[in-house]
Amino acid sequence: MTVAEKKNKVEDVEGLDDGLAVDYKLSDDEEGVEIEEEEESPKETTEDTTADITEDTTIVVGKKRKNKSEESKSQKKQKMEFEKENKKSLSNEKNDIIVEKISSKIREIFPNLSPLELSDYYLKKENVIDTSEYSKEKNLTNLSNFIETFMKELIPSIKEYKRLRNKIKKFETKKKFNKKFNKTVEIPPRKFILILSISAIRSCDVHRATRDLEGGSVKLINKNPIGQDLKMLKTTWSRILNSTVERIDKILEISKNDVERNFEDGLTLKEEEIDTIILDNYIDSKLRSVLDYCETFELIKKIKDKNPNLKVYVY
Repeated sequence: MTVAEKKNKVEDVEGLDDGLAVDYKLSDDEEGVEIEEEEESPKETTEDTTADITEDTTIVVGKKRKNKSEESKSQKKQKMEFEKENKKSLSNEKNDIIVEKISSKIREIFPNLSPLELSDYYLKKENVIDTSEYSKEKNLTNLSNFIETFMKELIPSIKEYKRLRNKIKKFETKKKFNKKFNKTVEIPPRKFILILSISAIRSCDVHRATRDLEGGSVKLINKNPIGQDLKMLKTTWSRILNSTVERIDKILEISKNDVERNFEDGLTLKEEEIDTIILDNYIDSKLRSVLDYCETFELIKKIKDKNPNLKVYVY
């Protein structure tokens, strides 16, 4: 190859377009300044994408946690409802099943007692009245009907009350004018229906549901002055007592010890005067009923010791 050919080849190589174009901007006093185009950085896009992914992931995780929490709450609610219905259903069972379940509850409440000691708390099948065939729902609305159906003989007659009252007044008048007159009016022994509720508020609800029965009902709660309750019990013609375990126990103790000296001698309320106990099987928001407390069975034992023929209903 000649020198001329080599020169031409070099010029051809320099003239090739290799895609690396270089722009020149000439100023008046410069021969040429090279300006390079800057490559766009993908940093912003990457950051935006990462933020979107993080946000989406947070939303998904948040939804999963929320769904898990809601599912847990739903399961807990279902469990509580099941337990509540299971407790309420006791009042609809036959008396032998009620006796068995109450005995189990007594063993649970008094774990340290011996079998012999526990037997004092147990209710016999004869004590618990079977009301499983009662067709109506056992709620406050039907409570008066329930009492009239199973305990009609214990509801006082207003006519009988007025007859006795007039006879007493007549005899008292005769005694004033004739000291030798010694006849007395024979008053039949009192027999009370005691409705035991879990709280004073519930007792008030029960009182409102039973006060329209003949003779009405008496509300005995801690809010009332104890003297007022004792005085009312000595004179009332009503035979339905609505109360809590604590209040009745206190009244029985005061009556027994004759603490209230401002009243006439004699017991205000005797254990043997309580003929029937209705256990108000109302379940509160904490899934408790009157059957969950040791004081309930202590009171029943105290009354049963004085009245072995005590009748117990679960309502």
